[in-house]
This record gives sequence, structure tokens and C-alpha cells, in this order.
Amino acid sequence: MAEAADLPQFLPQVLPMLEWVEIRRVCLTQQQCSRSLVQAVYQRYLGEAPSSVRARVQRLGDRLNGAQAAQARGSPEALASAAVEVMVLQQCTRVLSENCEKYADLLERVGFTLGDDLEEVSDALLASLDRLQAFAS
Repeated sequence: MAEAADLPQFLPQVLPMLEWVEIRRVCLTQQQCSRSLVQAVYQRYLGEAPSSVRARVQRLGDRLNGAQAAQARGSPEALASAAVEVMVLQQCTRVLSENCEKYADLLERVGFTLGDDLEEVSDALLASLDRLQAFAS
């Protein structure tokens, strides 16, 4: 039984290795696991960490600036490079959007386990979505 009680403390460490199906499955096992996983998602992907959606959007913006500078050079090689970079940026934006949908789904299903902290996590998700949407347009 001691192993089951220790599970919530290890979840933030294994979060990057879990697929979404596994995350949902773990959340169904016990309420403390749900809370631990949602907090880990917040800290890793919705907060100020280098792996967060907002930090990734910032890096995508830097890449977009580079692609625009290459395009401004006007050479065929630069134009081809810029076109490829824009396609990669579109794919990255799509992946981040899908991840945000999964974070929202997780909050919808088990966000209640956070109690009063739910508002802070929800606000972080909305801020991430706003930043992502601003970049995509």
C-alpha cells in the first residue's frame, strides 16, 4: 500500500513520458493522482517553464522573424528556406493547439481536484491559448 500512496509524488517526474490515454487512466485511479498530474501540467506546460506553451510560442516567434529576414533577402534559396520554415511553424502551432485542447480536457475532467487553485491554472491555460492564437494569426 505504501507504493500507491507514493504515486502522486512521482507523477510530475514521469509526466513527459505519459501519453494522454495513460494520463486519463492515472487520473481515474485516485483523486490525489489527478491533483498531482494537473499541477504538474500547470508547472511544466502552462507556467513560466522553458517547456511551457508561452515559452514555445516565443521561440516560434523568433523563428518566424528569421524566416521573414530570409524572405526579405529575396534569393531563391532564401525564399525556399523561408517557405519550409513557415510550414514547420504551422505544424508546431497545430501541435501546441492540440496540446492545449488536451490540457483543457484534463481540467474539465479533473480540475475540481485543485479546489481554489483551479482559477489560476485555468487563467494560465487561457493566457497560453491567447498567445498561441495571436501568433497563429
